[in-house]
Amino acid sequence: MKKYKELYDFLKLQDEEKIEMTFAEVEELIYNKLPKSAFKHRQWWANGGHVQANAWLDAGYIVKKVNFKEQRVIFESANENIKTYNKLVRDKIPEIIENEGKKCLYEVLGDFEYLVALDAKLEEEIAEYREDRSVEELADMLEVIYAAALALGYTREALDEIREEKVRQRGAFEKKYFLRKVEE
Repeated sequence: MKKYKELYDFLKLQDEEKIEMTFAEVEELIYNKLPKSAFKHRQWWANGGHVQANAWLDAGYIVKKVNFKEQRVIFESANENIKTYNKLVRDKIPEIIENEGKKCLYEVLGDFEYLVALDAKLEEEIAEYREDRSVEELADMLEVIYAAALALGYTREALDEIREEKVRQRGAFEKKYFLRKVEE
C-alpha cells in the first residue's frame, strides 16, 4: 500500500459518507500518475484484491461508482452504522444521543467557526420552515437568531429593543404591503 498511503491518509481523515474525487486529484494525493488501467478498467477500482483497494478499504471506504468519461470516482463509507452530520446542534443533543445508547463525536467550536455554523444552521432552519410552515420551525429559527445575537455580544433583550424601535419607526409587516416601485 506504500504507493497509495497518501490516499489512505486522506480518506482516514475524512468524516463524510461520500467523497467524490477526480482521477487527477487522486494522482495529486499520491504524488504519482495512476496506471493506464485505472482510466479504462473497472476492475482496477474493485473493492479488494489489489494494493490500491487496501488504501480505501483500510480507511473505511469502498468505491461506489467510477465514471471513466469524466474521470471521477466516488468513495462511500463502508460503515452503514455511522451517519455523518457536520452541523451545529442544540446543547442537549449529544446527551440525548448517548442516552439512546449510541456514540457521537462532536467538538466545541471557536468563535469564528461558531458564527459560520450559526449562519449555516439558520439557512437549514429557513429551508425546513419553507417546507412545512410550522410554528416549531419558526421557534428553531428564533433560537438560532438569539444564539447569533449572543455570539455577537448582544442580549435577547437588546435584540428585542432594537426590533421594537424599528417597529415604532418603520412599522411591522402586519399590513402585508408589497412594494413594487418608487418614482422619483
